[in-house]
Amino acid sequence: MTDDKKQDKVVYLLEDAEDKLERDPEIFNLLKVMRKMREEVPVNQQLKEKLRRHFINKQAGASRVESGKPIIMVHTPFQAEAGKKEKRMQLFQWLFFLIPFLVVIGGIFYFLSEEGEQQPPDQSFYREERQLFYDGLSTKGFSAAVSSEGKIYFINRGSLWQMDYNGQQVKEVLAPQLGQVFRQVALAPAGSHLAVVTEAGGKSNLSLLDFKDLKPEHLHQSQSGEVFQGPAWSPDGGWLAFALISDQGKREVYKIAVNGANPKPEPELITQGSHPTWSPDGSLLAIERYNHGSGQAEIWLVREDGTGEVFWGLGSEPQWSNQDTLAFALERRWEKVLVYNSAGEPLLVADERVQEIWIADLAGIVKVNLTHLPGPTPEEEVRLLREWQEKGAGEKVVWKLRAQVADSNPSWSPNGSFLIVERNSASYSTMLWVKAGGLR
Repeated sequence: MTDDKKQDKVVYLLEDAEDKLERDPEIFNLLKVMRKMREEVPVNQQLKEKLRRHFINKQAGASRVESGKPIIMVHTPFQAEAGKKEKRMQLFQWLFFLIPFLVVIGGIFYFLSEEGEQQPPDQSFYREERQLFYDGLSTKGFSAAVSSEGKIYFINRGSLWQMDYNGQQVKEVLAPQLGQVFRQVALAPAGSHLAVVTEAGGKSNLSLLDFKDLKPEHLHQSQSGEVFQGPAWSPDGGWLAFALISDQGKREVYKIAVNGANPKPEPELITQGSHPTWSPDGSLLAIERYNHGSGQAEIWLVREDGTGEVFWGLGSEPQWSNQDTLAFALERRWEKVLVYNSAGEPLLVADERVQEIWIADLAGIVKVNLTHLPGPTPEEEVRLLREWQEKGAGEKVVWKLRAQVADSNPSWSPNGSFLIVERNSASYSTMLWVKAGGLR
């Protein structure tokens, strides 16, 4: 370093600082603070050494820049630690702004997925069942229609009967004429009329029954060997849908106007099938078809003009509630191994099919077994074991059983809160009141 530069270097001493106050008061105040801190705080020798190296390198770099020589950076541990701390701070700042952004983006995608895909409804399902009425002498079972006034109208022993929701006040309302029998009944949405199917002389008659005088009004008659089945009112009360079944087993669904505008209405063919039921808005019907290839009953949806047929799922006897819930009968298979061999393989298997009532949302996403019948009884299992032992069968045997109890003919209440179900056994029929909730 030259003598000129040495002369430019000024060293301030605190003792003669009073003479220098006017020249550079800021440096004086800084030195004063530093001296006070040094007296109060012990010297950190390690930190002092780091600072010394830091300022030496900084000064050397500045001098090389001034002289036009290339800069050689010397990274001290202090600089490395400071660089890491700065990088961590930058990362934290990025995360601080990135996390809310990701939350917002995720919320948008979740909302879109909720809108685009139908989510399964709440699974808090509950049911309640009680017996309302039974008849040990009945051979044809029941056909029921539920009113909004707390009454159930049903066909029993060929006559029209009535009772309350709780199974009380059971009475016969109307007996058919001589040679006739009532088979099926459907209540109009307004509750003023009943559609009844009567049979006489090998033919079926579709009639309207006014509650004012209980006098049947003839609507349509079938040909010999044909029977009407499953009359169903449209929601506006202007149409009746029904199935026509021939003696060869052909099944067709028709509709007929009942608004009084045409004194002699003619049925209009809709499609093939049976057991029609209207959607709440009257634009669709659910019908039953039998698949001869698979041997199973199927449910199809079709427009009221017969177009746009869509397969819905397996089942029979569909009934559509005003809450867009579909009730239907469905066969379920019970399989139970009664005997195993020494290798743990089944030797005797009981295979039984039961027919139960199920309910489902219209999309078929959630299906619930509503009546849930049991499988083979202990008495049946003992009988099978005895027969198997008597035969001395050494190979696997599967006993195919048909359940002695089957549920059928579901019918919704007007508000869709409960159903009337027929339970058939080998000796009698029982009418059940079944309440179901939590599906929607």
